[in-house]
Amino acid sequence: MYGANTRPHPQDPLEPVPTPGCGVCEALAETRRLAWAVGNLSAVSVQNAELANHPHTSGATR
Repeated sequence: MYGANTRPHPQDPLEPVPTPGCGVCEALAETRRLAWAVGNLSAVSVQNAELANHPHTSGATR
């Protein structure tokens, strides 16, 4: 956990990594990058949660 006066680096290894080639993941990662740029840690947290919970299929049809 981070203290009140500390901030992880935008490339913090604990942040979810977008799946290559997934447009949704790429958009979430870009929104997260912009949130970091303006210091909106709440938005960073939301984007991290969305990335972590975004489902990916193995290519199998339903």
